[in-house]
Amino acid sequence: MTPKQRLDRARTCYRLWTLHQQQRQSAATVPETSDRSGQQPDPSKEATATADHGPEFDDDGPSVLPIWAEPPAGDGWRESVMIYDGFYRGRKFVASEFTGIWFIEEDELKIQNADGVPVASLDEAKMAAIIRTDEEERRADEGRRAA
Repeated sequence: MTPKQRLDRARTCYRLWTLHQQQRQSAATVPETSDRSGQQPDPSKEATATADHGPEFDDDGPSVLPIWAEPPAGDGWRESVMIYDGFYRGRKFVASEFTGIWFIEEDELKIQNADGVPVASLDEAKMAAIIRTDEEERRADEGRRAA
């Protein structure tokens, strides 16, 4: 994998991870209408966000997330080159309340909340799993819409 492909993967994973967290937060404030099976839930229950800050996409909320190989414009996204001790170390991504730092040598993406507390550490395998999960969910959603 070329360095450009590795950067694109890290950027995409950060974007998917932050969008997923935003979906979880908004799901915590919106009453649930139905689950994927089409059954209506108990009306006294509301969707709740879990405390999990990991990369898994295991909730029943919307899962079709766009992938950007380049950063999107106009939504508060910022990206900068990270240089430490005179050497290129990777990239820093900032969007919403999370900051991601991709370390090129380790090929690892570390995500922190607004307080600087680490909430996720994604190695090469975890980043690949996030993209694979998103692609599978998008194909399944397209199949349901076509049926």
